[in-house]
This record gives sequence, C-alpha cells and structure tokens, in this order.
Amino acid sequence: MRMDFREIWLGMPTVDRRELASKVGSSYGYLQKLAGGFGMPSMEFADKLKQELPSLDLAGFIKARKQAGRRAATKH
Repeated sequence: MRMDFREIWLGMPTVDRRELASKVGSSYGYLQKLAGGFGMPSMEFADKLKQELPSLDLAGFIKARKQAGRRAATKH
C-alpha cells in the first residue's frame, strides 16, 4: 500500500522519526517540515526516503504542499 510521507511520519513514534532522520542524513525538523507540506525534497533526497520507506508515494509531497498552502491561506 502506498502512503504519503505525512501519513507515515505521523504514524511513527518520535524515536523512529529521529532514526529515520539519521539514516537519510537529515534533521528531525526538516522531515517535520516536509510532513507538513512546507518544503519539497530534492529528487536525490526523495530517493533516499524511498529507500528507507518503500511504501512512500512520492506524489504525496505535492499533495501536502498544496494542502499546506490552503491551510496558510485560511489563517488570518
């Protein structure tokens, strides 16, 4: 089953999130930012994530980005 990064991230305990960040050479904060749709990974970095998370649907990053934009536009 394919899953968006946000779904995977939110389903992980903090210790697993920190371990993932270490494995892909990133920070917890950056992965949190990606999960919220407030950034887009490079193709190289997306490939690293895909290697660690085989069920990852890379198209989900675009979806998350669009949803984040809508959330930001509705907050005044």
